[in-house]
Amino acid sequence: MMSFAVKKFNLIVCVLSAAFLVCYILFLSLSNSLDFNIEKASARQTESTEIYEQLLANMAGTQSKDFLSAAGTELGLVETTLANGYIDIRNQTVSVGEAIVRNQ
Repeated sequence: MMSFAVKKFNLIVCVLSAAFLVCYILFLSLSNSLDFNIEKASARQTESTEIYEQLLANMAGTQSKDFLSAAGTELGLVETTLANGYIDIRNQTVSVGEAIVRNQ
C-alpha cells in the first residue's frame, strides 16, 4: 500500500514538473516575442518622431518672411506695406492703388 502511495506521489510530482517546464518554456518564448515587438515599435516610433521634427522644421522655415518673400518673387508677386501695417501681396499686373480704391 505504501509503495502505491509513493508511486502516485512520484507520478503527481512528475506531471506537475513537466507542466511547470512547459509553461516556463511558453512564457520565455512569449516574453522574447513581446520584447522583439517592443523593439520594433520603438524603432518605428523613433523614426516617425524624426520625420515629424524634420517636417516641423521645414514648415517653420517656410513660414519665415524671407522665404515667403523669395517665393513671391519667383511667382511674380509684389509685396506692399500699407499705412495700417498690413502687408498686401498681389500679382504685378494688379495695381495696389486700384484695389484700395475699389475696396472703399
